[in-house]
Amino acid sequence: MYGVVLWSDPEHRQAVIWCEDHGDLAFFRADPDRDNHALRAGDLISCVPERSGGLRLVRAFELVTAGHRPDLGEALRSSGGAPPPRSATDIDKA
Repeated sequence: MYGVVLWSDPEHRQAVIWCEDHGDLAFFRADPDRDNHALRAGDLISCVPERSGGLRLVRAFELVTAGHRPDLGEALRSSGGAPPPRSATDIDKA
């Protein structure tokens, strides 16, 4: 499945992803032993989201296009959509 990164925290290597099925947003937290690419807002990825503890998570991905839609998060926010998490601690609860 394809997804676009809406929000990312490159320092903590976490991200919020909007998947092509328009289901719940998916959360990603890098595994320091496996993931060497810090996702950035607008990146287009290929991933397989899964449910865990009531959340939709992405555990692995392939980068398709860096910076594909860097404006998407802001466009959704200005259209009245729900804002992405404010900090890494919002994702740490997963």
